[in-house]
Amino acid sequence: MPLKLEVADCDHLQKMVSESGDNIRKAQLLGQRDAQNSDIQLLRFTNIVDIETSFEVDSVSSNNRKYLVWKNTGEEVVLHFQGIISQLCVTPFLPDTPVVSTPDDAVFQDARAAEKAIQKFMWQYGGNPDRLILHDSTFGGIPALYADSKLLTAPSQLVGTTIPIPADMEEKSALTRICQDTKHRYTDDNAVNYFEWYCLSENTISLLPRSSGRAMRAGQLVDIGVTFRMLLGKRGDTRFISKLDSITIIDRSSAEKLADMKRNIGGTVTQTSPKKRKIEAEIISTEALFSNAQ
Repeated sequence: MPLKLEVADCDHLQKMVSESGDNIRKAQLLGQRDAQNSDIQLLRFTNIVDIETSFEVDSVSSNNRKYLVWKNTGEEVVLHFQGIISQLCVTPFLPDTPVVSTPDDAVFQDARAAEKAIQKFMWQYGGNPDRLILHDSTFGGIPALYADSKLLTAPSQLVGTTIPIPADMEEKSALTRICQDTKHRYTDDNAVNYFEWYCLSENTISLLPRSSGRAMRAGQLVDIGVTFRMLLGKRGDTRFISKLDSITIIDRSSAEKLADMKRNIGGTVTQTSPKKRKIEAEIISTEALFSNAQ
């Protein structure tokens, strides 16, 4: 699979996000209602007391990384939030996948506040307070949360087990070439899980696994799962990252709506480098998804 880069035009994105406000709120409501998801919503951890009670920081036998883990199990924490993809890169290089929501979205604002609180908590375990930088992330002036989605690891920084390149990757893609040259490794630590949401009932969400991110589009309403890490640099600097663990499609039709909006106004549809072929996938409508989320 070649590198896929999609960036939503900010003017059209702002209008589309505003019109999608009800769907975003319904998706957030479903996430909080579902028994399996309510306890792992990022917005639950704005309070430092809740963070200290639930989490701890562990190096997991790594010399240059620290991980946020659950106190009761020792497993790496994965927390979720919902919003609109404004930029997307599916394997292997581009580091960030920003997700946005409407400016008046209190749930999304709580998720952003929780990320800041987690960053402050983790910084007590090896960070430099003088270099602690917190700022409000935005994309085109819209509130945003960013997830690092880099899928390659230098041999000197290997933590996870090296795994075979996914079968649906093209034989001559950049990913396969770099891995064959042994400059980087593809590991289970870096692999991203892809799913699609299906609403079975008012309080139940079913996840349909996807083998790759071929169906992902800028403009889609998604659920994002992220982990939290600190990377310790050779020069003593420390970088906090929200690492992408999973992307789950909630509504595909929103990406189609964004593309139609651009065409009707005379704008360009997805901006892609001419050297990078855009991956096409069948677009299906999931309008019935929210029928029970009122």
